[in-house]
Amino acid sequence: MPISISTSPYVDATSPVINDAQWSYGNFEIVSADNISFRCDHYVLIHGSPMIAAMYGIPSCSMEQLAPRMCMTHKKVESATIVRMFLEIATHRRFPKIWTNEDFGLLFRFLYKWRFDALREHLIMDLRGKLLVENWGSLDVFIVGAIGGELDLCRAAFEANCAVASERYLVRDTIEPFDPACWATEFWQNCPIPRDYLVALKHAWCETSVNGRSTVGFYAEFAEKLHEIRDPRSKYMYLWR
Repeated sequence: MPISISTSPYVDATSPVINDAQWSYGNFEIVSADNISFRCDHYVLIHGSPMIAAMYGIPSCSMEQLAPRMCMTHKKVESATIVRMFLEIATHRRFPKIWTNEDFGLLFRFLYKWRFDALREHLIMDLRGKLLVENWGSLDVFIVGAIGGELDLCRAAFEANCAVASERYLVRDTIEPFDPACWATEFWQNCPIPRDYLVALKHAWCETSVNGRSTVGFYAEFAEKLHEIRDPRSKYMYLWR
């Protein structure tokens, strides 16, 4: 049974709305699911998402005719934390100073839901570059990809880890962070990645270790679990979005 990322995903619309101190200027208002109001220039949303542009009748209507206000509903995917991360990256093209793997993964869910396809691809390329150039933790990037439903990002993290292992001739020691047997009990209890997917990862690791099969090659077999999460028909859809 997969783990739900939210036991109560929809916001109580009767709660008071509080203005965010940093994002207080602009002609477009976003109200997060936890009732924080953000303001930004309309082009951040209208030009970035064809879905949002269509919602507000752009380009048939001018912004002067509108008082655009988007109210988010999902407490996890559309929280103030995720909206703030989105605005920071979409406006300034820079990573927030403080973020968690779960936050970053949920940001990918946000971008996927609202069809910010160009920004999503930009982030994937950026993270792939950080794996190779800035030596970001491959397990961290893997978890971000798994939470965010980005199969290519997970594969890049896994392959980067294996490449480092090959260069150092320490395959077992270097790939060990990907061994679920080494993960803390708290990770298994609290990680929002569906448990079925974690079990598949564990079996893939054991099979690879015992039989000496290609780790990257075998990865493709259990990576299909992640593809199912991205499929709109998936049983995970209502738990993740």
